[in-house]
Amino acid sequence: MPRPLLAALLVLIALALALGAIGAHVVPDEGREQWRQAVFWHAVAAVALLALSGAWERLAPPGRTLGVVLALAGAVAFCGALYVQALTGTPPVPMLAPIGGTAQIAGWLVLAAAAMRWRLAP
Repeated sequence: MPRPLLAALLVLIALALALGAIGAHVVPDEGREQWRQAVFWHAVAAVALLALSGAWERLAPPGRTLGVVLALAGAVAFCGALYVQALTGTPPVPMLAPIGGTAQIAGWLVLAAAAMRWRLAP
């Protein structure tokens, strides 16, 4: 996995932890459950993408890049929309969370296709 991508994923994990801690003190009571959901899915996406680093070289190149870009952009859009809505009570952009979630799903399906073209030699 390229170092900048690996570093970005590690920062994404740190950000999930920080946002979880901050949320306990800053988010209004009525938005806390949504904030928790955002932190949860943020962390799941970051850890799942980080897990790919071990198999990165074996995944088919076009699919691995497209899959990670879709999954990462989808996670940012989905979780970002939830974070903003938890703080303000209103989504930042209509349909941003569903579009982000769909992008994440598409990204993981592209990665599954890249795995089907798995390289036997490391």
